[in-house]
Amino acid sequence: MKIAIATNDKKNISETHFGDSQYFIIYEVNSDNLKKINTVNNIFIDIDETTKHGSDQKKESVVSLFDKDINFIVASQKSPNFKKIKKNTKIIPIVSKIKLLKEIEEYFVENYENFSNLIDNSESQIDDNFLVID
Repeated sequence: MKIAIATNDKKNISETHFGDSQYFIIYEVNSDNLKKINTVNNIFIDIDETTKHGSDQKKESVVSLFDKDINFIVASQKSPNFKKIKKNTKIIPIVSKIKLLKEIEEYFVENYENFSNLIDNSESQIDDNFLVID
């Protein structure tokens, strides 16, 4: 399972929307551990959204930064694009109330089985367009 967590300082989840974060840290997660595999600079952070926040251009640009096998994206705020991402990709958006990346990492390892089941059954188990973890 792969996750991308939005951050500005590489220690805490960013306080912004997912697409407005400076970096995305990519992790490979299994039932025993988590391994950081990449840090992606958000080169699309400054896409002009003055006419509409949550634009399709920004969504498509940011999603294009990831491999097709990302299962979850994690941010501290719900994004206007989460509904579109959930509908048009296999990515499941998550809003985290947990702020420290280390604690989010631990949460994913501890709850690996639950998250793994969501990947296989995301249509039937997620009523909203995102999950909340706390």
